[in-house]
Amino acid sequence: MINPHHRPFFIIVDGGDGSGKDTQAKLIAQFLANNDFPSVRIRSHPAHDNRFGRRAKQALETEGKKGHLLAACFYALDVIRSLVKYYRHEEEVVIFSRYLLGVCYLPRSLVMFGYTFFSHLLIQQ
Repeated sequence: MINPHHRPFFIIVDGGDGSGKDTQAKLIAQFLANNDFPSVRIRSHPAHDNRFGRRAKQALETEGKKGHLLAACFYALDVIRSLVKYYRHEEEVVIFSRYLLGVCYLPRSLVMFGYTFFSHLLIQQ
């Protein structure tokens, strides 16, 4: 059941490809579970359970600026969808594996905007 007054604690694990994000997220989740946090969810992006994540993944596999821009846009929608979905969910902790790094695919002139936008989404929580 969704509690309208509950807000989970978000943890972000971000880094380049092959840097161990998923491994660290699993270790954090295991640590929390072993220390009386009964409800921990790991959320990786791009996610495969929604159209935004699937489209982001497809766009990442294409070459060129257009593909990177589409990937960044769909990635952003995927992350926003996750924030909305889990903002008032029963989990005590949500660990995001790969959150802000997706803005790197934006054109250089938009990278800081994207980074600031997603940072503020977390701070507003």
